[in-house]
Amino acid sequence: MPLIALVLLNIVVGLLLAESAARELRASPRSVMALRGFAAVAMHETLVVTPCLFWLLERQPDWMVSYLFDGAKIPSALALFLGLVDGALGLAGFAVGARWFREHHPRRIRVAAGAIAAAAALGLLVARERVGVVGSYLQFRGGFGLAPWLGSSASAAVLVALFASGAGAGALVVWLRRER
Repeated sequence: MPLIALVLLNIVVGLLLAESAARELRASPRSVMALRGFAAVAMHETLVVTPCLFWLLERQPDWMVSYLFDGAKIPSALALFLGLVDGALGLAGFAVGARWFREHHPRRIRVAAGAIAAAAALGLLVARERVGVVGSYLQFRGGFGLAPWLGSSASAAVLVALFASGAGAGALVVWLRRER
C-alpha cells in the first residue's frame, strides 16, 4: 500500500501544480504539453520523484509492497516500469488539472486532489497493520522480528524522500507562480 499511496500522492501534486501554473495557463493558448510549466513538472518527475521512488523500492521493497509478495524478487525492469508509470501519472495529473483550469473548473482540481489524498490516507489506514511494521517478507509472514515503523530505517527513508519531493514541488510552485 505505501507504493500505491505514493503514486496517488504524486497525482495530487500534479493536480495542484496545475493550479500553480494558472498564470501561464491563462496567457498561453498552446497545448498543455507545449508549456514551460509542463516541461518543468516533467523535469521534477524525472529528477526528483522517480529517483525517490526507486530509492524506496530499493531500500524497503517488502514494506513498499505491503508484504503481499517478496519484494526482493521484484525485477529491476518492473521497478523501472513502476517509476515511469508514477512519473507519467504525475504528468497526467498536471494535464488534467490544466484542462480543468482552462475549462473554468478550478474547484475540480482541489476536490479531486482532496479525494485522491483521502483515498491514499484511507488505504494506509486500512493497511496499518502491514504499513506500521518494518521487516522482511519472511519476518512478516512468520510474525517475528518486526520493528515498529516509527524509528525504523523505513521511516527515515520515507521522510527523506518526502522532504526531497516536497522541497522540489515547493520550489516548482514558486517558479510556476512567477512564470509569465
